[in-house]
Amino acid sequence: LPDPKDKVGVLTTYREAVDLIGARQLDAGLKKLREVLDQSPDMIDVWLQYAAANTRVGRLGVAYDAYREVIRRRPDQGSALLGASSVLSGMNRIAEARKYAELAIARTPAEAHQMLANLALNESRFDEALRQAELAAAAAPGLPAPQLIRGISAHRRQRYAEALPFLEEARQAYAKRTTQVNDLHFYIGDSLARLERYPEAEPFFKEELRLYPQNTRASAG
Repeated sequence: LPDPKDKVGVLTTYREAVDLIGARQLDAGLKKLREVLDQSPDMIDVWLQYAAANTRVGRLGVAYDAYREVIRRRPDQGSALLGASSVLSGMNRIAEARKYAELAIARTPAEAHQMLANLALNESRFDEALRQAELAAAAAPGLPAPQLIRGISAHRRQRYAEALPFLEEARQAYAKRTTQVNDLHFYIGDSLARLERYPEAEPFFKEELRLYPQNTRASAG
């Protein structure tokens, strides 16, 4: 291993990158992360942050390559497998996304089954989506995956009044967890808007944008 004294500059650059990303200066932060990786390509956490930040700015191909780099170095890295699955889903490469999610089951079963539920939703396979959501909840008691999937399934079928109780139950449960779900607040806002409950809808669109500033559907809403 290298002498830590020789890596002080790398650590300084890394801290600068984290601060920039925290301040939502994503392009500047990504440039700093790339500098770190060019000097220390074995830093797995930096690859993961580089992939996540590229996902936030919509560079899914670059993000996928970064996740692939992590998987090449650590084939059982669950977050990299799930990250690769997520960006492939965003690129509409569903079959490939499913393979990565299935590989992640052994390491992170709840998150992997949640990903498989989302992929099934994208194909309008609602029964399979609910089955995977229930497996996710079984792996992590208290995870409101079934409520989320029921709510989104009803929304996709344009049953907005039916969707709202499930989505609200999921929102309240996720509020107690450290990880939030992409699009949950959007679906609540959109359901309310389609029911012409506009003043109630607006705060949910704004909350979605606070959590995920690149969510164009929330911006449109």
